[in-house]
Amino acid sequence: MMFKLTKFTKLAIYFTSVFMAHTAHAAVTPPATPAGGKLSDIIKGLGDNSESIPQLINGIAFVIGFAFIGMALFKVRKHVEYGPQTTSLIECVKYFVAGAMMMVVPVVVDNVVTTVGADGAAIQGATGWDNTATGGASGGLDTLVVNFMKDLHGPVIIMLGGVCFIIGFALIVFGIHRLTKTAQEGPRGPAGMGTIATFIVGGLLTSFATTMASSSNTLFGRTDAMTKIDFMALESSMANPEYVKNVFSAILAFMFIVGLISVARGLYLFKMSADGNQQATLMGAASHVIAGTMLVNFGQVANMIQNTLGLTTYGILFN
Repeated sequence: MMFKLTKFTKLAIYFTSVFMAHTAHAAVTPPATPAGGKLSDIIKGLGDNSESIPQLINGIAFVIGFAFIGMALFKVRKHVEYGPQTTSLIECVKYFVAGAMMMVVPVVVDNVVTTVGADGAAIQGATGWDNTATGGASGGLDTLVVNFMKDLHGPVIIMLGGVCFIIGFALIVFGIHRLTKTAQEGPRGPAGMGTIATFIVGGLLTSFATTMASSSNTLFGRTDAMTKIDFMALESSMANPEYVKNVFSAILAFMFIVGLISVARGLYLFKMSADGNQQATLMGAASHVIAGTMLVNFGQVANMIQNTLGLTTYGILFN
């Protein structure tokens, strides 16, 4: 028996190595020479060369699922030959279920995403952010700020969406693997809160755009950010108000990105807290999600503060 199990394990490892070698060979392409030589070209190149990572995870999950099915058959044989005292029937069923789910993991991911109400839409854009905006005099700090965000705003948001998708996909695979554990694992067991949270957070990260829109809609009743600026009474006394508005919009676009990162971190902290990690708490996870959503919608937060203080004539109006 021991020889057969070892032989099967070696076979699974062999197929995994062959698949990974084939995938790596197929995915490797000569990197394109950046036309503009900007930071956004690095981010775009990183994204273009990371598109095959979900396929790699899917292939590895398929091989692991194949191995789980083999383990299930082996355990069924032990159950029949040596009785339930050696191997329980429920353990056989767990490996069968986990193996089947691993082998069709894209279907599982799609069902998890649908269950949490996500639809895979693109991450909301910062309404009013003009990608052709300019700052003041050439070489000035305002021009540098505007040019920096013009170059990085779009690519960074796309990259964040891709990173969240990969992490969410991997979390769902890890959640399936946990179905083979025992109840003694506690939160990390098959029916533990950590395993349930792993599936939920995996679904939310896989469709991070819908998650972000739902969070914004819950707190502010809208899914688009406010980055257009009006100075109200102060604008008439300003020499070049459009330049100042563009700098403010660039800063809000940067806060938008920081908010997205904060929400994603909050979701992962929720998973860590459910796993029983002492360094993560539900309060910390909720704080990250709420604070991140407020950063994404900082224009509306600023409007609310001004309305609360009665500053409806002077100040800055975001729309």
